[in-house]
Amino acid sequence: MLRFAPAHRARGRQVCAALGQGLGWWLLGRAVTMISLGTLTTFALWLLGMPLALVLGILAGLLLFVPYLGSLAAAVPALLVALMESPAKALWVALVYTGLHLFEGYCITPFVQRRAVALPPGLLLAVQILSASLFGLGGVIFSTPLTVVAIILVQMLYVQDVLGEKVKVLGTHEP
Repeated sequence: MLRFAPAHRARGRQVCAALGQGLGWWLLGRAVTMISLGTLTTFALWLLGMPLALVLGILAGLLLFVPYLGSLAAAVPALLVALMESPAKALWVALVYTGLHLFEGYCITPFVQRRAVALPPGLLLAVQILSASLFGLGGVIFSTPLTVVAIILVQMLYVQDVLGEKVKVLGTHEP
């Protein structure tokens, strides 16, 4: 349990509430995107007649939890399974994964994240690379939620409290 000095308790509660709200919206947005991509991948692989289409679709959805890098990791098992059948099938699977991830990156994610938590893609990719180099796989997995936390803390504790400027805090949704 966090404890704040009596003079800062109200602000501490506001910051903690904003962090919870921001992370909650980010997680909901990721879940919607993951389910969408997993479903589309399963359907596309099923249309191609791929063995293990459901398993590969679920894997694609789950690995999308890590933006950008998870998409690449999800394609590897599908390509290996497709190569066992034929190089032509592997080419089709590569095209399907490329098309679906482009569709996810340009259509699904921007639409969902606009309503949830919009993170700058360049910042997110830079933080993932830095986290991977410093902390390995665990750093990559936790880099996005930690980026959400860092942005909210900077917005509230620096921009609002120190600079005195108004800013829409990441993940806040006014009714």
